[in-house]
Amino acid sequence: MKIPTRNMKNAPMGIVNPVARAMLQERKAPQVVLPKKGNKAKRNRQKDFRKALREGLYL
Repeated sequence: MKIPTRNMKNAPMGIVNPVARAMLQERKAPQVVLPKKGNKAKRNRQKDFRKALREGLYL
């Protein structure tokens, strides 16, 4: 039985599941959908101002 050393980052890997390896290599960051309403919704005030100008609400 092998005794694990402290430097496990550079340790050679044994038999690895090829499907799991492919899935790990193709990992992507989860895409987050920003909230449109509520207290956590971000507002683009510049876009709101331009929209108000276009609609003639802000003269």
